[in-house]
Amino acid sequence: MIRAFIFANRDFRSAPELIIGGLVVGIVIAVGWYVSGHLGYLAEDPQTLEEKFVATNSGRLESFSFVAPAAYLLELLLLWTDQSRVVTFGIAGALGMLLGSAAMALVTRTFRWEGFASVEDTSVVALKYQTWPIERVDAASLSPPGVARERSIVSG
Repeated sequence: MIRAFIFANRDFRSAPELIIGGLVVGIVIAVGWYVSGHLGYLAEDPQTLEEKFVATNSGRLESFSFVAPAAYLLELLLLWTDQSRVVTFGIAGALGMLLGSAAMALVTRTFRWEGFASVEDTSVVALKYQTWPIERVDAASLSPPGVARERSIVSG
């Protein structure tokens, strides 16, 4: 069932790099579950006498994720002098994904910095993808102090 859904798209079927990439990501996630569940498992932690999964932030079985490890990485960077903060499986995975994707972009010469041209550009994009109703936003209120704008942005 899942295989039929995955291979329903002709563009996906005709791009072997997407298929191989998907298989590699799936294998890496499965290996992550094995590493944290078998190699990092303690039946009885000597300090608490409870079962524990070492090198995980939650103390439970983990594999690769994006949201929590990014937050734990920021926390580690902010509180770097706190000796109780250590690099865990999730943090190492987040760092590896960042460094690996940056290295691949540099090697394939597809790396580029992207951002918004101005505060007004940011507000236009934010209004375009908004999920809540906004009746009217004055662009001057979104500008830095001392910069006036003549027109208003109206969401439709």
